[in-house]
Amino acid sequence: MPKEVLSILSEPAPDMDTDSSFLQYLVVDFETTGIDAKGNSILSMGG
Repeated sequence: MPKEVLSILSEPAPDMDTDSSFLQYLVVDFETTGIDAKGNSILSMGG
């Protein structure tokens, strides 16, 4: 896993009342053949 992703994942989750303009985001989009993780496949990913 890239060090940038590990850095984001190692941070504690923000409080629910934190203003979203103060947060960093990592957005990943998956296109799949279905929703069954064991029976379907990832077709593409984007971020």
